[in-house]
Amino acid sequence: MPILLLNQFFWPNSGTGQFLGDLADHLTASGETVTVICGSSHYGATQVDSDAEAPRANVVRLRNTRFNRRLR
Repeated sequence: MPILLLNQFFWPNSGTGQFLGDLADHLTASGETVTVICGSSHYGATQVDSDAEAPRANVVRLRNTRFNRRLR
């Protein structure tokens, strides 16, 4: 069954992005087809271990706007 995951961030960015990466890995290991739609920002990016592999999912990164408290 195809599964779509939608979040502002994805691996290796932020806590929710890392969690989503783990979930995508688990689902693909179970034989599911996973597509992730996320933003292209790198908020909270962590240092990726050189041995770490990106999750096995189809990832679509969309351009997103910057939010600023000074914008009106």
